[in-house]
Amino acid sequence: MKEMIIITLLLLPIAMAMSGGEEYNKHFSQCFTEVKANITATQPIDPNEYVVTSQNCTEQSKNYYVCNCTNNQYDFNITFHERAQNNYTIKYEYDYQEEQAEITPSSSGGGSGGGGSSTMGTLKPNTEKKLVMIPNKITRFTMNNVHHSMKVLTLTSTTAMIEIRSKPLIISLSVGETKKVNLDGDCDEDIQLTLTSIRGNTANINFKTLEEKDCTPKTEQKVTEPIKSRDETVPEQIRKEEENKPSAEVTKTRNNKVVGVLITSIVVLIGLLLYALIMYKRKEEK
Repeated sequence: MKEMIIITLLLLPIAMAMSGGEEYNKHFSQCFTEVKANITATQPIDPNEYVVTSQNCTEQSKNYYVCNCTNNQYDFNITFHERAQNNYTIKYEYDYQEEQAEITPSSSGGGSGGGGSSTMGTLKPNTEKKLVMIPNKITRFTMNNVHHSMKVLTLTSTTAMIEIRSKPLIISLSVGETKKVNLDGDCDEDIQLTLTSIRGNTANINFKTLEEKDCTPKTEQKVTEPIKSRDETVPEQIRKEEENKPSAEVTKTRNNKVVGVLITSIVVLIGLLLYALIMYKRKEEK
């Protein structure tokens, strides 16, 4: 919701009530995004007639300032030159969020009613808000150029049923419970909701936007072995063939064993023949 405030200041000579060198402050207790201040006067404003001492405040054009709010609050400060005397008018324009609505408490903790809407504007990562929500009251916000809304559908004494759009989804929260919600269907969650308490027909919710993660799929790099040239491949094959061949010493040992077996067999055979011949001659002599 936008609001415009016009304030008139009268700076008189030093001897009068409001002298030069005076400091002026305007406090904004419900500043949502930024405060715009346009300073005019009945007489031409000299360049050194005043200084805006507020933080995060930029002069966009002559005597027109745009200041960024912090934690939904802002202090607009001006220090006037000690010899300044003029009739100033400061016109403020700022956004604020109206989070509290008129409600009718219910001892049972249930019920319906409420309605209306509020906006949180465009939200950056790690933005935290404390929301006071009643059934059917719509809260709108924007993330990554996409508009979203959420509302409480039903309340009990311990739980809240919450609907979140643009892509419709419904979540249930118990008191003290925290849930992270993916709004756009990518690889990570976008917001975090914590139901801190329920009082009558009102749900108190801590709302937080989360850091955006890189959802680009990572491709694995395959390591390919270099192609061996013909000259490198042939020696490798020869080496493997040489390893598979029996060594000369092993072959010689095997040959010696075979010769020994043959000689032993021959000697045994000759011995048997001689024994048989001797036995035959003895029989004939008898």
